[in-house]
Amino acid sequence: MPTAVRMYVRLSESLPSHALESLRDDFLRAMTLTTEDFYFEGSLMVVPDDERKYMPVKDDNSFWLAVNLWRSYFGHEYQRGNPELFVQIAEWLQGRLEGSEIYYGHDVDDENVSLFDEESRQRLLELYRTRAGETA
Repeated sequence: MPTAVRMYVRLSESLPSHALESLRDDFLRAMTLTTEDFYFEGSLMVVPDDERKYMPVKDDNSFWLAVNLWRSYFGHEYQRGNPELFVQIAEWLQGRLEGSEIYYGHDVDDENVSLFDEESRQRLLELYRTRAGETA
């Protein structure tokens, strides 16, 4: 059963280390998150070359960042996470990183991580609102 959220950012080129550090700082402030909201490695971690085979797009040209958020997943299979936060993160990152793509999924397998575009975000929020209406 899926439990943890996995979010990735796909870029066409790598970020210089000073730009990545600045992005991390801005990200934490903008999302009102702390280092405790992420796995021990921290936020926006560069996906190493040997782990790129697990990314949803298989190519040699993409640069990947793992959001590395330590939160429960929200989807049809597991409705415990905070989809409003996930959408907010995706929108902020895309607004900050021109040409980026955001991917979203859970921790069970690699095949479930998929493009988290505007349409996908809206579907997730609709599921959340429907679910919230059922429990209210």
